[in-house]
Amino acid sequence: MLTEHFQTKRSSRLPVIAIYSIYEVLFNKFDRYKDKKLIPLQAHTSSDKHSFGDIEICTTENKAFEMVEIKHNIPIDGYLISDVMKKINSIDIDRYYILTIFHNSFKNLSEEQKNLSYYFKY
Repeated sequence: MLTEHFQTKRSSRLPVIAIYSIYEVLFNKFDRYKDKKLIPLQAHTSSDKHSFGDIEICTTENKAFEMVEIKHNIPIDGYLISDVMKKINSIDIDRYYILTIFHNSFKNLSEEQKNLSYYFKY
């Protein structure tokens, strides 16, 4: 049902609302989020320069804790990952998720392997 809604015109905000709603329901059920706050959603037209992600969770001292960037029908690629890395380079953050509703997440398998091996060296 969500996939159908995500394909309609002007639906780019729907994936953000869906994930945010899940956070709202689960937020008080996990110790991970004890003493954390789920920041209210910003206007969809807000510039990414004023925030770190579409969904933000901060400590009670307003320090970044967990952020979620959600893309609507946009594949994850090296440029997107690089932009996120630059954006969060100067902050101490526990987790940062990049989610997309693009069918296979990456443009193709080689793009996925290239980015995973480059950005996530273990």
